[in-house]
Amino acid sequence: MDKRDFGLGVMVTVGTVVFAAATAWPFMNAWAIHEYGSYKAAEDWILHSAPMGELVGGHRAIEHDWFPKGGEDAGQARYQFKVSGDKVKVDLNVILAESGGTWSVTRAAWHDDDDHWHEITP
Repeated sequence: MDKRDFGLGVMVTVGTVVFAAATAWPFMNAWAIHEYGSYKAAEDWILHSAPMGELVGGHRAIEHDWFPKGGEDAGQARYQFKVSGDKVKVDLNVILAESGGTWSVTRAAWHDDDDHWHEITP
């Protein structure tokens, strides 16, 4: 094996590693949102609040996306979820605010099949 073959092998290996990391990075970064305190607070509210129980039913689930929609910024957070239950499946927007290290839902709304928005009182 001469130096050119070795150099080419190293370049191919490094290129493959860089490509794999660049491809995986968006997935790993997006999935990290699931660990945010605001995201967990939104999930908890969706799964355990009385208003959401009235809307979708007692047995409800959140469909997790590979790329969650939303995020945090300066004590505010906003997320979009697909929530299904015994009664209905909805696309839900949740807005949260942080106070004293605790995230709380301040507003929530969903839209129906006719694309009309309906506010839910948290």
